[in-house]
Amino acid sequence: MYIQSYLEKENGTAVIQVVMTAEELDRAVHEEYEKKKDLYEIKGFEKGQAPFEKALEVYGETALYQNVINAMVGPVYEFGVAETGVKTIGRPVYEDVSVTPEKEMVFTFSVSLYPEVTLGQYRGLKARKETAAVTEEDIMQAIAEEQAENGNTVEVTDRPARLGDTVIIDFEGFLDGVPFDGGKAEGYPLELGSHSFVPGFEEQLVGMNIGESKDIDITFPTNYTPDLAGKAVVFKIKLHKIMAQEETPLEISEEYKASVRAALERKMQEEAMDNFHKAILGQAMENMEVALTERLIRENAEAMIRDYAGRMGLDPSTPYEQIRQMMGIDEDALKEKIYPAAEEQIRLDLLINAIIREEEIAAEEEAVADFAARMAGGYGVSLEEIRNHYDEEALKRLCKKDIALTIILDSATEL
Repeated sequence: MYIQSYLEKENGTAVIQVVMTAEELDRAVHEEYEKKKDLYEIKGFEKGQAPFEKALEVYGETALYQNVINAMVGPVYEFGVAETGVKTIGRPVYEDVSVTPEKEMVFTFSVSLYPEVTLGQYRGLKARKETAAVTEEDIMQAIAEEQAENGNTVEVTDRPARLGDTVIIDFEGFLDGVPFDGGKAEGYPLELGSHSFVPGFEEQLVGMNIGESKDIDITFPTNYTPDLAGKAVVFKIKLHKIMAQEETPLEISEEYKASVRAALERKMQEEAMDNFHKAILGQAMENMEVALTERLIRENAEAMIRDYAGRMGLDPSTPYEQIRQMMGIDEDALKEKIYPAAEEQIRLDLLINAIIREEEIAAEEEAVADFAARMAGGYGVSLEEIRNHYDEEALKRLCKKDIALTIILDSATEL
């Protein structure tokens, strides 16, 4: 491979063209076919037994080249960054992949350049730490919440679904009678009234009975993905289970109320300390000079949404715009809530990394061991589990970040 071109743009991105030579491409096409030949069905041959030349004849170069593209996007990016020496942040976006008449494969990708950071004051910062007093109302509210939390989740069999229930459903969406991508799931748990799906979806499940099938009509918002924006679709629903919370009455004695008060006071102290730390880190970030691109913030926002969606059980292959709309995140929420959170996360990472360089922080063996032990205690797992989950280099990186945070926070004082 070799670099064909490198261009730094004014918008904080670099565009790199990496060329895979004809010899490398020919070798890679054969290698990738050998890895995946069990997937090809070719008349006259058992699966995985057809020679490369026959697969090429039946499927064509384009299909076989796609295997190479899928396999090489990571190595090509790493090669391009290493060869140019550019310092990047975020993920690359492949803008074009083409094959020349000379049978060379040309990859063109853009990537955000690592922003220049100028540190301001980060030691000896000051902020107020305010703790609210625990009231009788706080205590009774906490008791009510504990009653709800301690209630058993029970399967309901003698009534239709209500708001607040969690229903287990299969669903599939159809546009003009044809299923659309990302519109299908099986055994999906959905809390009715959570507003986690497109408007009108959850409301139409209220009143359904176990085993019932139903078609519901939904019109997607106009700011949805282009192929579905403003379109009327039909979702076919099958309801399998209804789950509800059954509250467990608690005996409210003075001793119990006192224990609740003590727990609330500890919680408020912790929240006050968290807010104090957030204020200090906010000052350190404000004192830092750095310019962030809209692309970098947008990419981080997308990563945050995808991560949350994955934890909620949504299919990770679902197009991003559909995930966003299914979660009820419109353009206003994206700009008002998600983008600011994504920007703050990037700024904090840049701040910590800059302090690591400025302070020349090293992760000594003893410090890493102590950090790993504290991490295990915080997560409530064994040290062995932490060591198995993180390799040594990852633990060193996390340890350095922890030391940098400690430098900021331990040097801070209350106003």
